[in-house]
Amino acid sequence: RGEAIALTADCFEGNRVHIYRSMKHFKNGFQPLKTDSSERTITVDSHTMAMLEPWIRQADPFVFGGVSSLAISTIDRAFREGIRLSGVDPIRIHDLRHSHASFLLNNGANILAVSKRLGHATITQTLETYAHLMQDTDEKMMKIIENESKLSPKQ
Repeated sequence: RGEAIALTADCFEGNRVHIYRSMKHFKNGFQPLKTDSSERTITVDSHTMAMLEPWIRQADPFVFGGVSSLAISTIDRAFREGIRLSGVDPIRIHDLRHSHASFLLNNGANILAVSKRLGHATITQTLETYAHLMQDTDEKMMKIIENESKLSPKQ
């Protein structure tokens, strides 16, 4: 939330967004991120960029809010309403971050790339948080080995 409300048009270059500051309340201004490793530039998929582009073009200066950033209470209220209308079980906004990381890892994304995308200080932090998703890794590895052995010439 804090990283999103601190976004201004100059944070975007093409389909990449540079995340280097945060904001809790507009009146307190920009704040540094939690750690140096939290600063990152991530690539945004084309579908999401298409949805963001009108907001980026109209940023004055904030992408989400205009002259001032959106209030956290406004974001929370809209999020709760979206959850209610969707009919899904209630979740926190932060759970979207976990869902994104879980989706990437479950679909074979490199854990180092996911760790950098999340702004984790170390890959260990990512492994500790998402290790439970890798329970079928041994089975996948064995399938790779089995497929390779079928392709190798017999000795």
